Amino acid sequence: MPRISTIALALAVTVAPFTASAYTTSGVCLRACDGTASFYAVLPTYLGSLAVRYLGASWSSTYYLDGDGDSFGDGAGPTRPCVTSGYVAKSGDCDDANASVNPSAAEVCGNDIDDNCDTVADEGCVTCPCFTADDIAADRAEFLAVGYDSTTSTCTDYTVYGNGYSYDYATLEWRGSMSSDGIMTEERDRYYAIDYVDGSSATFCERWESEGTRDAATGAYISYGEDYQNVPLTTDEHAKCIAIILEAAATAEIPCTTTTYP
Repeated sequence: MPRISTIALALAVTVAPFTASAYTTSGVCLRACDGTASFYAVLPTYLGSLAVRYLGASWSSTYYLDGDGDSFGDGAGPTRPCVTSGYVAKSGDCDDANASVNPSAAEVCGNDIDDNCDTVADEGCVTCPCFTADDIAADRAEFLAVGYDSTTSTCTDYTVYGNGYSYDYATLEWRGSMSSDGIMTEERDRYYAIDYVDGSSATFCERWESEGTRDAATGAYISYGEDYQNVPLTTDEHAKCIAIILEAAATAEIPCTTTTYP
C-alpha cells in the first residue's frame, strides 16, 4: 500500500465527513477502529490516487468481535465501525467461546444446549421421558464398579406385526450377585423396558431396580424393588426409547436377541 505522509493525513481530517457508500468497497482501516477517531484509506477511481478520509459521525456499519471463529459475533461484545481482523458483520452468537453454537448451527437433540441461539434448547427434538443414554451409562458404570462375584447382562429386541395387531418392545437388564460359602448373600438387578401394544395404554417405558440381601442372623432373604418411572409413550417417544436401549446395549457390548415377524 502506498505510503501516506503525515501532511497528507493531517489535511485529510479536514475534509467533509466520510461517506460510507462511496468508499466501503475499496477501503481499509489504517489503525484499530475506536468508533470515534479512525481513518480510512481508499482508492477512488475518479481520483486515481490514494486518499484518506476521516470516518466522522456518518459511519453506520458495525462489526462484531468473533471470539470463536464461527463468523458470528456477540452483539453485546466489542464492536468496530469498519472491517477489522477478528471482527465480523453478523451478530447473534449466544456463546462466542463455542464455534458449534451460533444462529446458523443445527439444533443437536439431547444436549440441553441452545445450539442455534433461538433461546430454546432442544426444540423440535423427540426424547424418551423415562431415561437418557447418559442415565444408562451412569447406572452401568456404578454396577460394574461394585465388583460382583457373578454378573449377567441381557438385551432383547422384539417386534411382531400381523393379524391386526402389533407388538414391539425392547429390554436391557443386568444382574449381579455376591456369595459366601456358596450361598448368595446379595443380589442387584437393573432393568429398562419399552413396551408397545397397538398404540394402546399398554404403551409405556419403564426403569426400575431391585436389590436383595440375606439376613446373617435368620438366613432369610429380603428383597425389594423400586420403579423409577413407568409412563405412557407416544409413537415417536417409543421409537426414541427403543433406539436409546439398543445403542446403550451396543456401547456396553451386550449382545441383543432380536426377534422380528414377519
